Amino acid sequence: MSISTHYIDVAGIKIEKGLHDFLVNDALPGTGIDAAAFFDSMAKLFAEFAPKNRALLQKRAQLQHQIDEWHQSNDYTVRKL
Repeated sequence: MSISTHYIDVAGIKIEKGLHDFLVNDALPGTGIDAAAFFDSMAKLFAEFAPKNRALLQKRAQLQHQIDEWHQSNDYTVRKL
């Protein structure tokens, strides 16, 4: 069984249609925030923080690899206190 996910392009970012519809129709109305301004701001935030996020994820992968190697090289058993 496969689930089909439909994405739309808004302000240069791809967003799942259901999330987009929820934001536009349910979350944003009554807040005074224009949907176009919201998505423009979100796109700017993604552009600003995506490189830092990628670097942090890469560092996390390196640390996890080191942890995995340590556990494979050492006889480590979790003991109940």
